[in-house]
Amino acid sequence: MGARSTASPVLMGFLLATALVAGFVVESRWTRADRDTLVARYLYEDAFYYFQTARNIAEGRGSTSSGGILHNGYHPLWLILCTAFFRATPSDQAAIQSIMLVGAMLSTAAAFVVYLILRKMGCRRRAAVFAAACFQLNPDMMSLAVSGMEAPMNALLIALTVFWAIRPQNRPSGRPYFVVLGILMGLTYLVRTDNVFFLAATWLYLAWRGRSAGATWIRLIGAGLLALALAAPWFVWNLVRFGGVMQTSAGALPVVRRAAFLAAHPGAGPWELLAHRTDLLLGYFPAALMYSGIGSVWYVMGFAVACVLWTRRGRDENPRLAFALFDLSPLLVAAICLGIAHKFFRLATREWYYVTTDLFLALLWGLLIQYMMQVLERRLVHALFLLFMTALVAFMFCVKGFGFDMTIGGKRFKSSRQGLWTKDDNAFALEIVRAIDRLRESVPAEEIGPAIGVTDSGVIGFYSPLPVVNLDGVVNPEAARAIRRGELLKYIEEKGIRYAVVTPRMVIERIWGEGFRRRLIPYPALTAEGYRYE
Repeated sequence: MGARSTASPVLMGFLLATALVAGFVVESRWTRADRDTLVARYLYEDAFYYFQTARNIAEGRGSTSSGGILHNGYHPLWLILCTAFFRATPSDQAAIQSIMLVGAMLSTAAAFVVYLILRKMGCRRRAAVFAAACFQLNPDMMSLAVSGMEAPMNALLIALTVFWAIRPQNRPSGRPYFVVLGILMGLTYLVRTDNVFFLAATWLYLAWRGRSAGATWIRLIGAGLLALALAAPWFVWNLVRFGGVMQTSAGALPVVRRAAFLAAHPGAGPWELLAHRTDLLLGYFPAALMYSGIGSVWYVMGFAVACVLWTRRGRDENPRLAFALFDLSPLLVAAICLGIAHKFFRLATREWYYVTTDLFLALLWGLLIQYMMQVLERRLVHALFLLFMTALVAFMFCVKGFGFDMTIGGKRFKSSRQGLWTKDDNAFALEIVRAIDRLRESVPAEEIGPAIGVTDSGVIGFYSPLPVVNLDGVVNPEAARAIRRGELLKYIEEKGIRYAVVTPRMVIERIWGEGFRRRLIPYPALTAEGYRYE
C-alpha cells in the first residue's frame, strides 16, 4: 500500500515477538490443566468426535466413533494429526494435551503469516504488527487454538494460501509458483471442505490478475488439477466406505434445526421459516465483528475512515486502499458465502467457520491502520492514534476474555457472554458420564442393553464407561438417515438401546416418529435429560 516504514525494525520485531510469545505461553499453560478443567473450560464438544475416531483408528478399530458406529463427519487432515498423537503418546490425556499444544503452535504461526501478508501488501511494520497482535491475542482465536478442533490448522493454511496468492504486480510467476499454489489449495480443502468457497474465489482472483497472459490460465488450470489430485484419495475413500464422495452425517443437523423451529412456532409456514433463516444470516455479520475480538472498536475505526475519506489526502490515498482490499476479496467472498451456507441454509448456531472471518478482519484491520497512518502523515499523530486504538482494543479483549463488568462515565459495559477465558460450558458432560457409571452399578447389564444412546455425545462418548451411540447424526450416518426419515425411535429400537440422554432440542415428534412420547419415558435417575425406552 505504498510508503516505506520508518519504524525501527528491531523495535517492531520485538513487539511482534512479544505478542506472539505472550499468546502462545498463555495457551500452552492452558493445555497443562487436569482432565476435568480441560473438558469444562478449554476443549470443545466437537473435538471429542475427532478424539473418539482417532483413538479407535490408533487402536485398529477403523473409522468408528464410540459404540463401534461408523464415523462419517470429519475433515481428514486434522483427524490424521489426532490419530498420530493417540498412537504415539502413552495416554489419552497426553494425546489431547499434545494436540492442544500443536494447535497453539499453528495459531501462532498463522498470526505470523498475517504479519507477512500485510508486509507483502506494502503495509508499514507497525500496522502489520498491530494486526498480527490483534489476531494472536483475540480471545476467540485463543480459545479456538486449544479447542482440539481443526481451526488453528485451518487458519494457517488459509493464511499461507492468501500469502502465496498475493504477489507483486510486475513479477512473473513461473511453474514452481503454481505447483506450490496447487499443493496449498489441496491441503486447504482437506483441512475444511467448506473452504471450497475461498479456493474458488482465490482461483478467480488469480485468473483476473493474469487475464492478459495466456500461460497463466493454463498454469492455473494445472494448479486446480493438482489440488484435485491431492483431494482425490479422500473422495475415493469416502465413496468406497460410505457410498458417496462427501461425508454427510452433519446433513441431519439442518433437519433437526428446522424441526426445532417448527415445534417452537406452531402453525409456522414457509414464510416464517424464511424470516428465521434471514434473521440468522443478518445476525452473522455483527457477530463476525464481535468474533474478531475487536467488537465495537470496528465502528470507531469505520467512523474515522469515513471522516478522512472526505479530506483531500484521504481521497488521494483511497485508490491504494481499494487495490489492497481487492487482494483480500477471496477472503471476503468466502466469509459471505460461509455465512449464507451455514446460517441461511443449514440454520447453524455455532461458528467453527469464523476463523476465515477472523483472518479477513485482522488483515482488514492492518490495511485500515496503514491507510489512517498515511493520511495522518505526522509521526507524533501516528503514535497517538496507535496508542488510542491499542487502548480501545485492549479494553475489548479484556471484557471479552474475562467477562467482567466495567462502569465508565456512568455507562456499564459487560461482556456479551461469559468470559471466554473463564467459561465453564462442558461440565455437564462429565456429570452425565458419572451418571452413566452409576447406572451401570445399579442396573443389570442385560437390562441396559448393548449401548447408551446420547445426543451431543462427544465428551460423553469419549469418557463413558459404557458404549455410546450418537443420536443426533453428527457422526452417525445411520442415525442421520433415521432423523431425515423421522424414524429415530425405530432406529434405537433396532439398535437395542434401552436408555438415552436426549437434549431438549431433540425431543420433537418430527424426528422420532409418531407417538414417541409413549415409548420414551423420562428417567431422572440417569439425568434430568435421561429417558428409558419401553
